[in-house]
Amino acid sequence: MANKKEETASFVLRLSQKIYNSENGEAKLQWRGNIRHVQSGEEKRFASYEDATEFVQSKLSDITMAAIEDKPEEDQRGILSQSFDFWKKMALNAPKIVMDSIKDPKRQAEQIQEQITQFNDSISRKFEDKFGSKIELDNWS
Repeated sequence: MANKKEETASFVLRLSQKIYNSENGEAKLQWRGNIRHVQSGEEKRFASYEDATEFVQSKLSDITMAAIEDKPEEDQRGILSQSFDFWKKMALNAPKIVMDSIKDPKRQAEQIQEQITQFNDSISRKFEDKFGSKIELDNWS
């Protein structure tokens, strides 16, 4: 049986919007905020997207590094590679997901439901392949 090590990282994000006029009278907007890592209680104030993402990435990196410290070097490389692949997909897809949700929230909810159904079907098939009987998971809608 494979060893599983799972860590959770939760963040609370508070944003405030500041609208002001620049020195030349041009209307400007600035988003500022505070982000807190729930598990450690550590907080960071930020005035740029980069500062907020740097904080999140730092916490997630710490979790990953702690989780693999007792693994052989080859396993560490494989786990880190999988982690990087996940974040590359997030970087590519997250902006589109946000924009699609803003444009058409109902369609985005339908797509999420479809993905959950596909995941449910996949788990069901794997269970059936392994144990010879089908598992019926509750409808998640």
